[in-house]
This record gives sequence, structure tokens and C-alpha cells, in this order.
Amino acid sequence: MVSMHTVGEVVSYLKRQTAWGKWLPGLDETNARRSLIEDSLQYGIINEYLKLLRFVPGCEQGFVDFYVYLAETRAILKYLTHLNMESLEEFNPAFPDLFRRKSRIDFQKLSVGKTYEDLVRAVEGTAYHTILVNFTPKAGEELDYVMLDTLLRTNYYRHLYESIARSTDPVAKKLMQQHTGEVIDLANVTRVIRFRTMGFHESIDVFKYLLPFEHQLSKKFYKKLFEAPTEQANLELLRASPYKKAFEGASMRYVEENCQRYLFESDKRMFSSCGPSVYAAVSYLNLKEIEVSNLVHIVECVRYGMAPQEIRSFLIGAGA
Repeated sequence: MVSMHTVGEVVSYLKRQTAWGKWLPGLDETNARRSLIEDSLQYGIINEYLKLLRFVPGCEQGFVDFYVYLAETRAILKYLTHLNMESLEEFNPAFPDLFRRKSRIDFQKLSVGKTYEDLVRAVEGTAYHTILVNFTPKAGEELDYVMLDTLLRTNYYRHLYESIARSTDPVAKKLMQQHTGEVIDLANVTRVIRFRTMGFHESIDVFKYLLPFEHQLSKKFYKKLFEAPTEQANLELLRASPYKKAFEGASMRYVEENCQRYLFESDKRMFSSCGPSVYAAVSYLNLKEIEVSNLVHIVECVRYGMAPQEIRSFLIGAGA
């Protein structure tokens, strides 16, 4: 696919030569926007999730509901992105009926929303409602989308930790706590590096945008990372951290990709070694998410005419 010349070629290949094709039947190959492709592929993952639920013991059903919270959080963030870009006519939260019944969001209201207030009404009765109401911008104020993103993702991870604590599988519980901590640590690393490139000057401005959980990295570490004088100093800090394997031989240009590769290897290892379990199901979904991310990267890189070798540098777990 990386050697194809048009997005239409990529979509045609996906529709006719891969298992993703069944989720792309109505997609126009001549005018396939990124958002439509990504939404269709995510719809496929959600269907995979619903199938996996049939094999999860009843006592663990509450634990795997984390994926409902993840999809809800993404839908809200996507709505906010379209609101910010004044493109809500492109927002189409497509979810299977069974998934909608498990969700607490009124997706009918969300799909026809035009304003921030419409979003607030669509999430009444949920934890998101309090967050969004408290963050409603006053007249003349701009919405701080980065802060709202942080609050919504914090809500998701807090729920995930609570769900993990309720698991009755001690092995899955330990693995999920470890993996979730790693995801959050590396998400915060990525945020710190982004803020450096965005021109933030004071570390205090950065900390309020970090996910407020600590696993193997501390606030002190993030402060050092932000205040490091050079990119080489950044790399030295990262290579001296518990995540040094993610940054061996790396450059700062691909920090986010290196973090994702580290998590990919973790999921792949756990999926293949821990046997039938809740964690295996979670790892499988995580690997499918990475696959979708790769496909979206390919679509966008082909759209902008990037060379095949350069496209490969952005792909996670796809080989040389």
C-alpha cells in the first residue's frame, strides 16, 4: 500500500483484499476523506469488541466496559475538533445498535449537534456532563481544547483504573495496571515534547496539561525533560529512564512513534504469552487500534505524495 499513488488505490485495496473491506463497502474511492475512512475502520474495531464480549466471563463484563468509555471519549473529542474547525457537518458518530445501548451518551442528539451547548445536552446524566458544564466558556472566551482533552482523558483513565481494580483475574489485573501506567507515562512524555516544540516557556504551564497519574515517571522527571537545554539532553534523559528501550538509537523527530512501538511490543508480547484471558482480549483490541492508525497514516501519506520509505518510518510494527 505504501507504494500506491492515490488514496483511491489504497481504499480499493482495503475494500477488496483485506478483512477491513466489509466495513468500507459504501466508501467512495474517488473522494474518500480521512475522517470517513478512520470512522469506518473504528466501526470495525467496535464490532470486534462486541464479538469478544461473548467470550468474556460475566464477572469480567464490567471490566471490559472500558472500551465503551474509550469510544465515548473519542466521540466527544472528535465533536470538539469539528466544532473548533467549524466542520460539524462532517461529524458522523456511527456505532452499532448494541454499542449504543451500552453507552450513556445520546448519540442521536450528538449527531445533529451544532454548538457546545448541544454537546452538553447530549451527555446529560454522565460523568462527561459535569466536566463539560464546568468548562463552558464565558462570552468572548476561547475554549481551551487542550485542557478539555486532558480532563476527558483523565476521566477515561480514572474509570479504567477503577474497572481494573474490580477484575477478579489477578494476572490480568496486574498486567493491565502495568500496561495502563506505561500508556500514561509515555502519553505524558509525548505531551511534554510537543509543548517544547509549541513554544511553551514555563514548566508550570505544561504540568496542568499532563495526565495526573504517576507510574514509573514523576513530575520531577517531566520538569527535567521540559527544561533540558537541547534535544540531545532530552534523549539522554529518556534513555536513562525506565523506558530506555523505546529511545535507543532514536531521534527526537520520532518520539511519538517510538512510544507507540514500545507499547506495540508490550501488547504483542502479552497477547501471545498470557493465554486466554481478559488481558488477551484487551491486547488484541490495542493491536487492532495500532493497525487502524497505520492504515490512516498510509492514507494521509499517500494523499500528500510521500515516498514509500518515508511512509514506512511512521508505521508501527509493520516491518521494514
